[in-house]
Amino acid sequence: MTNHLLHLLKVWFVERDSAEWVLGTVFQTEGPCYRKAGAMMLFSSNGHQLGMLSGGCLESDLQRHARKVMATGKRCELVYDAQDEDDLTFQLGIGCGGKVHILLQPLSSSNQYLALDEAFLHLSRNQSGHYYQSLTPTGQETAHFIPGSAPHSTLPTLILSAKRLMKEALSG
Repeated sequence: MTNHLLHLLKVWFVERDSAEWVLGTVFQTEGPCYRKAGAMMLFSSNGHQLGMLSGGCLESDLQRHARKVMATGKRCELVYDAQDEDDLTFQLGIGCGGKVHILLQPLSSSNQYLALDEAFLHLSRNQSGHYYQSLTPTGQETAHFIPGSAPHSTLPTLILSAKRLMKEALSG
């Protein structure tokens, strides 16, 4: 399974309107973690899981939560703490000993696909850019892909900024 964003978006783009989708994003990490802030994964109502947000240990639990997001249409914040004895990752004896904060968001035409369709179109033309999201405590979300001028090389240059804003919005 690849975590290359262009590959994930290429598969998603073709199927984006044939199923319900949820975007999973690591927005904060503390200590050692498999993936860092900005890592993305896509979940579909057809069972697709594109990408990974951990070393493979959290994905089935994330899929379960993604189904809840599909059912409610509301975003969900999850925190997995490998040092907390009551946490799933600790109980299974997996993880790198850190804490990972993950945001699951519905992804549809009604929220303009959180600008991932625009990101895909630019990245597929070898154009780099920056991906931004901002959230409010009331649940309003905006996302933008701002194309850069330099072509990307192997990995797209995407930055999930506003990490601080996301944390404030989700805790507020």
